[in-house]
Formats: sequence, C-alpha cells, structure tokens
Amino acid sequence: MNTHVVDIPDDPAELAGWLDRHLVGLDLAELVAELSAVHQDVTSNTEPLEILLGDHRAAVLEQGLSALPRVSLRKLLRHPRLLFELQDQVLLFGGPYWDRIAPASPQQETLVHRGTIKVNALFESQSSKPEHDDSDSRIVKLPWWRRPTVFLTSAAATIAVALLVFQQLSKPSEPPPWGWNKPDALADQGQPNLYLNQLADSAEDWFNRRPEDRDAVTRRVEQFRQGCSRLIAAPHRPLSPEDRAWLVERCRAWTTKLDAELEALQNGRDPLQVRDQVDMTIRKLIDTLRTKARERSLGFLRLSG
Repeated sequence: MNTHVVDIPDDPAELAGWLDRHLVGLDLAELVAELSAVHQDVTSNTEPLEILLGDHRAAVLEQGLSALPRVSLRKLLRHPRLLFELQDQVLLFGGPYWDRIAPASPQQETLVHRGTIKVNALFESQSSKPEHDDSDSRIVKLPWWRRPTVFLTSAAATIAVALLVFQQLSKPSEPPPWGWNKPDALADQGQPNLYLNQLADSAEDWFNRRPEDRDAVTRRVEQFRQGCSRLIAAPHRPLSPEDRAWLVERCRAWTTKLDAELEALQNGRDPLQVRDQVDMTIRKLIDTLRTKARERSLGFLRLSG
C-alpha cells in the first residue's frame, strides 16, 4: 500500500489540488487512515463539516478546495474523517470541475460499467413512477464515477497532457526539499544515536532561510509542519518501540505548537514574532533530539564495554 502522507505537497498552494484529486480518487480511505494516525483524529472534537465550510461551501463544490481558506484546509488535514463527508457532498453536488480532475483508470472503468448496469436497472424500475420536478431538492446529480464526462476522449486527453506540460514548464522553480522533507532525512542509520542526530541535523535546516513577510513565514512554517507529519508516519526502524513511541509523542506536541503559530499568523500576528517563536520551538526540539541521542550513545557504550 502506498504511503500518501509523504506525498503531501511542500507548496501550500498545491495542497488544495492534491486533496481534490484524492476526493475523487479511489484511495481516500487510505489517506484518511494515515492522517488519522498522524493527528489522532477524534470525531467528538471535530466541528461539523458545514461549519468548517461556512460560506465557502458553494465555491468549494464548484471550484475545489482552493476556494477554502488555508486555516480551514489545515483543519481538514487535522480532522481527516471530515473528508468522507466532503466526498459525499462532492459526488452528489459537485460541479464540472470535479469531473475534469477525476482520474480515469481500468479499475474505475469497471466500476462505471457495473454502476451503469445498476443505474439502468434502477431507471427501468422507476419508469412507471411519476417524475419529480427538476427543482425538487431530493433530486441529485449522478456521482462523478457514473458520469460519462469523466472519461476523456483520446483527443481531449492529448490536450490535457499538453496543458499539464505547459503548466509545469511555466511554473517558477521551487527550492529543493529541506528539513524532514528531504528524501534522505529519515534514512535508517545503524545506531539509535546516529539516527536521532540525523533528525536533529535535518531540523537545523529551518535556520538556513530567514523569511520576513507574512506569506513567506507562513510557507516556511507550513513546510516544516509537513515534515513533522512525515516524521510521525515514518517507521523509525533504528529505534526501540519505547523510543519510537516517545518520538511520535514529542512530534505531536511540536506540531501542536506549530499549528498555534500558524493560527496566530492568520489572525494578524507580526510574522517576525511568529518566526522568533518558531525558532524557540525548533531549537528546543533539536536539543531534545540530541539529548536523547547522547543517552542512547552512552547506553550503547555501556553495552559494548
């Protein structure tokens, strides 16, 4: 099974589209399970979906999650079970946008074929009943996987691919992944102390760039926050079960602090003050990792002696 949380885009601007594609894909359950493990999603503490969407519901159904504020988008990630409810809304009431981004695959074609048979049987069974007026609120559109427009013709597919290539070429170059988002940041090391020091070294990347404006600080914090999610989901094979549990617990505490600073940014707090506060949080987590590494190093030396 693929691990989807490690594919969360580094660029917050790409996160909405990434989630959109999962909402109309076949692996949403896997993503929700992974996010729930990362964030310990508790349904009883989750605000209803209609409150989270608020006045943006109609825009989301027509344009996708790019119409949702970043604060609300992060809430969806922290309470991923809401994605199931949102998927229902999209499948029932979503506009043409969702048809355009729905991926075509042999598995989905099989589902469409089966669904078509069921729909035809349903229509035949209902043919003798009076039709409802189009304005009846109980009448809903067919879900995306039963709509013929989901599956593009070969010519349209060619145009779509050309458009995608053009968009990729015209995008400004992105800085390489940093921190715990680097491909080798979570590479297994032979000894626990080496692994923990490796995590601390990667966290030091935070201090390599010092953004000052609100958008840049927000993006930098969000990127580090995404690295925390990747760290929580990692297997941490060099560590003992006790140390793995300790590390995951500490990661969740760090992400809570980062989330609070992101909320403060959205509420108008000075970005330099937020950056300084995040500096303190990351410096403490680095010290914590190095302290644990020293403890494991001493333990290894005692066992070797």
